[in-house]
Amino acid sequence: MKQAIIPALAAMACMSIGTWAFEGDDNPAIFAQRDKMGWGKQSENFAGYGWVDSMTKNRQQVAQEIATKVRSRMGAEWVEPALKIAKIESGYSCDVKGPKTAHGRAVGPLQVLVGSAESLGISAYELNSSCTAQIEAGVRHMERCVKLGAKTAAQMASCHVSGNPFNKKLTRKAERYRQKYIKMAMAAKVPTWVGTLYYW
Repeated sequence: MKQAIIPALAAMACMSIGTWAFEGDDNPAIFAQRDKMGWGKQSENFAGYGWVDSMTKNRQQVAQEIATKVRSRMGAEWVEPALKIAKIESGYSCDVKGPKTAHGRAVGPLQVLVGSAESLGISAYELNSSCTAQIEAGVRHMERCVKLGAKTAAQMASCHVSGNPFNKKLTRKAERYRQKYIKMAMAAKVPTWVGTLYYW
């Protein structure tokens, strides 16, 4: 019981942004208020899927599920950016949790915090118990970034790292963090074992 309650109480609103890669820099908490104000009021009505899959998917299964969802719902041009973000966020793993912040820990392959997932129609329980729900949260986040105006891979990385609006002027320290993250996402290489990106 304790294990189910703690994750549900742990997080507020914000999207994770590869925090493990930038320890000592700003962390997701600096974007929490912006994310809460910008996206918390735009919560969408998604049908509940009741995901019951476990957290045992291997990295290739995770990459394939991300690619399949992104290609079918957003188009092939977004598959590679999504896989690059997943690579730097988690290495395509379901059981990755980001470092503790004031708003909880980010979870899953695309590192989503509970508050962000909830604003996208996915509960804390689902996010912490289903790899499919984790991937779905990340893809819904990407879809929202496109609705907000992301047109390039760099803009998608920017939206992922700094929330809504993705092109808002940030403090100097936060802007350095965002630019570092964008460069890392753009430079990431999708592993050859992932397979053919556009034809799953």
